[in-house]
Amino acid sequence: MNRRIAFLLLLLSPFQLSAVELFGVDLNNTNRDELRAAVQESGATLISEGNDEQWFDAYDSSSILPGSHRLYLGFVRSSGAFSFAEYEFPGVTTARLLSRLEARYGTADQTEKGQFISDQRHIWNRDGLTIEIFSDWRNYRVLLSYRNETNLRQLQIERQQAFNSTEGVFFY
Repeated sequence: MNRRIAFLLLLLSPFQLSAVELFGVDLNNTNRDELRAAVQESGATLISEGNDEQWFDAYDSSSILPGSHRLYLGFVRSSGAFSFAEYEFPGVTTARLLSRLEARYGTADQTEKGQFISDQRHIWNRDGLTIEIFSDWRNYRVLLSYRNETNLRQLQIERQQAFNSTEGVFFY
């Protein structure tokens, strides 16, 4: 099955699945090469691929998730393990996306209201991953992220070590 169709079916599915997947790939059991291939097969346009100076991949995601602008993927450099995926949406309206996430993952485990009406954060903890949708009023955007918190901490440690070393300045 085309991974793009599989991704849309999974996102829109009313049934909760045991694994958190993007592009038909189980995020807890994937690596850099597998997820990159699945994202590119889905039709996302690569903007930049992580290397020694950049710690994440960036894609134009508008063709794979309507309304989105960018998809960022992060991996632990030493192992290639999945660390995070983050979609960026221009604007601060989350209602439609939130209803899709609730249909897939149920009611959020945690909801936080911010200083402004549009500042909201909804968090799910599923299959060892954190899924979060955040309305960022100050930057007029919505962020949807999937994070493996353990791997994200490892990525952050690697970045800090590289930044503190003689390797040079790294982009964030």
